[in-house]
Amino acid sequence: MSRGRFRGPWSPRRARRAAAAWLVVVVLASVVDPAAVGSALGGTASAAGDTGTGVPVGIDGYTLAHVVAYGVLAWLVSHGIDREQRKSGGSTLRTAILVVAVATAAGGAVELLQTGVAARSGSVADAAVNGIGAIVGVVARSALRGDSKSKKR
Repeated sequence: MSRGRFRGPWSPRRARRAAAAWLVVVVLASVVDPAAVGSALGGTASAAGDTGTGVPVGIDGYTLAHVVAYGVLAWLVSHGIDREQRKSGGSTLRTAILVVAVATAAGGAVELLQTGVAARSGSVADAAVNGIGAIVGVVARSALRGDSKSKKR
């Protein structure tokens, strides 16, 4: 493998692979008992609703984790399909809607998966937060890339 192969921006294919790997990580993290992880790390496990996590007011650590996880997933999926969508004449808005739908569906599927895990429970509220995270990821990527009509002209 040559070093030059990995220089420069990621290809859409590489982004799709990273998105698939990230989804595997999210699924695995979603089926692990949080109390067991806290105990294994030598800390005390807290309830999912515990707001004493040191994150911004009104946002608990689990909610923030959902937003970040699905924001990253949406970012990667967006990068993985963006170029192909543009080549086929698809709009940026259409791509964004597709990405949010895909990431939100994945989040909903993970929540359904959690209903069968003893230490976890699926939640409609968590699925909604997953969708919000997907929107945050798409908006952040778009903002950092400078997607605007004025720059496309």
